[in-house]
Amino acid sequence: MGSRLKQREANKQSSLHSEVVALFGRQIVEQAKSVNINQMAIEAELVAEAAKQLRQQAGSPESQRAIIAAMDNETALALCRWIIEPQCMAGFIARATH
Repeated sequence: MGSRLKQREANKQSSLHSEVVALFGRQIVEQAKSVNINQMAIEAELVAEAAKQLRQQAGSPESQRAIIAAMDNETALALCRWIIEPQCMAGFIARATH
């Protein structure tokens, strides 16, 4: 049972990674892995708005790519980091509220 759960989680992560690469491009995904929490703090409002726009265009990758292409690089990097590591944004939010 535990191995099935692990396999499902691995498949989910692999699928997420593929989707993020398709939306942002491999270079942005790799760069986003090094975005620090302070940069995310600076971009927090823009990331929240961008995430909302992406959700509104769910199922339309072309529209989502256009939204990403229109944002500045720092916001795209922070948004990508938030998507690939949501616990990073959760940590930022927790830190900001204390």
